[in-house]
Amino acid sequence: MPLRTLEEALKRKIIFAKPVDSRLTLTEKDASASLRQFELTNLPADTLVIKPDSVHIDAFDGGRYSKRCDYIVFTRLASGAYAFFIELKSSSASGKKYISQLNGASCLFDYFDSVLKHFHHGLSLTEYKKRFVFVYKLPLDKEPTNVKKLPRLLTQPSAPNTLPANACLVKDQLGLPVERLIFGLPPAGA
Repeated sequence: MPLRTLEEALKRKIIFAKPVDSRLTLTEKDASASLRQFELTNLPADTLVIKPDSVHIDAFDGGRYSKRCDYIVFTRLASGAYAFFIELKSSSASGKKYISQLNGASCLFDYFDSVLKHFHHGLSLTEYKKRFVFVYKLPLDKEPTNVKKLPRLLTQPSAPNTLPANACLVKDQLGLPVERLIFGLPPAGA
């Protein structure tokens, strides 16, 4: 119910797309980007995907306060309701500039939650667990030959990816099951 209400309240340009046959391709429109798309699979039909960087709040003096990640994917899985904050980059995570973008989108999520609570009889997004994801593409000439040299690529991070600083780092690939982006869950059957 809160997602349907949020979808009805948002401007159409902010809503990205719905999954087709449980698949969703997130795209980067920048002509200079080498990472042009990232595909998620196993998404339910009622998944809501928004583009936070299409939202302009002109209250701050630019800088880090106006940065947002590329996508927020709201979905329900067997393990619960999730909001995946996803940043696509054509380079690696050096410098961690993506953290400001993930933080900004998290603030926007909190704002959406507040709007629902205040204007829609206490509806809330609090059931959606935040998970932060940084998807990147390494240029072919910089591709490590030794897997141990790669940063956390869909391996268990040192902490659950519930904060931007603990974002799951994912080397681009197509057809990634969305469940693989959740860290900090007990193993199946535990």
